[in-house]
Amino acid sequence: MSAFAHWTYTKYNGKLMLVDLQGVGLKLTDIAVATWDLLDKATNDLLFGMDNIARKAIVDFTQNHKCSVYCVYLSLPVIEVLSDTMSEYLGSEVQINQNEHETAEEVAL
Repeated sequence: MSAFAHWTYTKYNGKLMLVDLQGVGLKLTDIAVATWDLLDKATNDLLFGMDNIARKAIVDFTQNHKCSVYCVYLSLPVIEVLSDTMSEYLGSEVQINQNEHETAEEVAL
């Protein structure tokens, strides 16, 4: 699950992560999402409802994730650790540019 969370973090430029999946067979029933912004800017509605675990989960992930062999297989960039001082991120943008970061494979070597 950690490599999948890493992939979604990279895919959505640090703005969204799928952090937990549960279900039966091919039916997913309990998806946990973390988004950088809690509210939809157009409608002011809560994104993903009350279960959105938001910025704190994203920051915690960047601080605790250790790339695995699956991150290497997916050629994911190493995640830049974000500070746990949330006031730094109010109104800020998280940017990921794979060309500017080492890949998990380069770090593993």
